[in-house]
Amino acid sequence: MEMKLTDFIFTKELLNPYQVSAMIRTYKDSPIWKYAKIIKDSTLKIKEEQVDLNERNVCVHPLRANSKSLTEIHWFNYMSKAIHNACIEYANIHGFQHPVSHEGIDILRYEKGGFYKPHVDSSADGFRKYSIVTFLNNDYEGGQLRFFFKGINGEEYFDIQPEPGKCVIWPSTYLFMHAALPVIEGTRYAMVSWCK
Repeated sequence: MEMKLTDFIFTKELLNPYQVSAMIRTYKDSPIWKYAKIIKDSTLKIKEEQVDLNERNVCVHPLRANSKSLTEIHWFNYMSKAIHNACIEYANIHGFQHPVSHEGIDILRYEKGGFYKPHVDSSADGFRKYSIVTFLNNDYEGGQLRFFFKGINGEEYFDIQPEPGKCVIWPSTYLFMHAALPVIEGTRYAMVSWCK
């Protein structure tokens, strides 16, 4: 049986509706939101993180274990375990190597017009094994997670429709170029992490 790249895109429910609602309520009005950065070559040919709203127009709220907020520590610990277990399940299904650790957890907020252009999540400068996106809502228009594949007939794409609490896992390699399409109406909330 012929395998397709889409066979390596895995989805599962990671959060229930109550958890999704609680997370959005907790972080929606947080003062910590900042524009997300991307890694770019600077004029000195040194890789550095920069805000580039032409490439990635989204705000980020990092979840961290060393937060002063007990609520945030709870969410970080809960999501760390849930993400790790989901990645182990994904690795077992495909016979891949288990993840050793994960790299941060960020909540993302895409306002109307927000997007992230096609990109890959791993490079020689920052190796990642698996990418994980967890949708927190779907009461907006646009904002699909789109994968781009080179096919016999040119470029093909595969869209994942958001469902609150659903996580999507895929290999972070160059084969899985993806984008967050522009939000047409409303606000899109999601969570991202990467396993190593």
